[in-house]
Amino acid sequence: KTFYPEAPIVPYAAAHYRSGVEVARGCMRGCRFCQAGYIYRPTRYRSVERSLELAEKNIQNTGHEDFTFLSLSISDYPYLENILSGINCKFQDQYLNLQFPSLRAESLSSSILQFANKSKGGSFTLAPEAGTERMRDIINKGNTDEDLFISVEKIFSLGWHKLKLYFMIGLPEETEEDLEGIVTIAKKCLNIGRRYNHNVEISVSISTFVPKSHTPFQWEEQISIEEIRKKQGFLKNKLKGRGITYKWHSPEMSFLEGVFARGGRELSFVIEKAHSFGCRFDAWDDYCDILKWNKAFSSCDIDPQQYLRKREYEEALPWDHLFVDLKKDFLIEEHKKSISRVLTPMCSSKKCCGCGVCTKTKNLRPLTKKVKEGRKYVVRCAYIVNSENQTTHDELSSPSNGKELFRYRIKYSKLETAIFLGHLELINGLKLGFRRSGLKL
Repeated sequence: KTFYPEAPIVPYAAAHYRSGVEVARGCMRGCRFCQAGYIYRPTRYRSVERSLELAEKNIQNTGHEDFTFLSLSISDYPYLENILSGINCKFQDQYLNLQFPSLRAESLSSSILQFANKSKGGSFTLAPEAGTERMRDIINKGNTDEDLFISVEKIFSLGWHKLKLYFMIGLPEETEEDLEGIVTIAKKCLNIGRRYNHNVEISVSISTFVPKSHTPFQWEEQISIEEIRKKQGFLKNKLKGRGITYKWHSPEMSFLEGVFARGGRELSFVIEKAHSFGCRFDAWDDYCDILKWNKAFSSCDIDPQQYLRKREYEEALPWDHLFVDLKKDFLIEEHKKSISRVLTPMCSSKKCCGCGVCTKTKNLRPLTKKVKEGRKYVVRCAYIVNSENQTTHDELSSPSNGKELFRYRIKYSKLETAIFLGHLELINGLKLGFRRSGLKL
């Protein structure tokens, strides 16, 4: 019942034109590197009815064609098929491109692919995170290479030709074999895709592991800039060739992120000093000046390398007094499990992992029963879910389907600040306006 914006501002200059509704908060998986998965505990779900209501209002009030349901792990939302069938029912006469955040390989169901099948001009994103099953056990990801390749087969067999894969380097206990595993997975996915389309594209995105507070890996060491470059160079040389695109993050940005992720109050003076030296928009690679940041550290007599080192369990950490419901003993136990490659099962009301968050308020447990409002959408829209001859966007827009077509002629003027809009911005603004008006397009 918490507030959620129903009519967000529609910008004319944006990174993307897309609306989204958060359907779940928190995550029950327990990946040991993921800060959000721990600090947003416990898992809470927005109801099907409210999710669909917000989705409908966002789409109507923005005119966006692209829409996504948001969650840390969207495939774990128990009513996903319900809301997908519901939104397809509501907007079956309009073009709506359903998009999804990065998905776990083992949770990519046929129903998700079926609902997204109308818009396969885009790409799918999977997040294996590590190149070997050994490393995925260490980080508590727990899925297998077979899980990944089965999902990749499903994706390409249904007509997609672009696949994004997210990996990390610099994880605890990482070896060259784990890096080779990334290369092997990328090439195997490419070979699977080429069985269906010779022009498939595999995008491999590599980020650097940064130990974060309130996670089992908060005591781990972060690799240096030099080692980041070495690992990135290894992958760059191995991932050459047609069909695979290799992307990486700036080593300098990862270095700064690592420093501030586990620093204390004393770093506030470094930020102030860096600002005085002209540091602005440092999240953008072309604006990040590591020399100015090093000068700021020196001016404050602070060695940034100390924040990247390995920590001891007994050491007082700058964030120990924050988010105290999450037990430190639980994080220590999880860290020890990672060393032994012991998996922790996902949270549920039937099997508690003992993190400490859910003990004070009983109703913080995640829902386990499907609500009635969820079932009615499945029943009402069953013909969409089960139909082998789904109506596609191309069919809806074709004169052969018997629907009457209209042409609209408009006359408009650009006044006041609208005169500064470029042609493409203007056209897109008109397009969004037409969709908001409810005209049959």
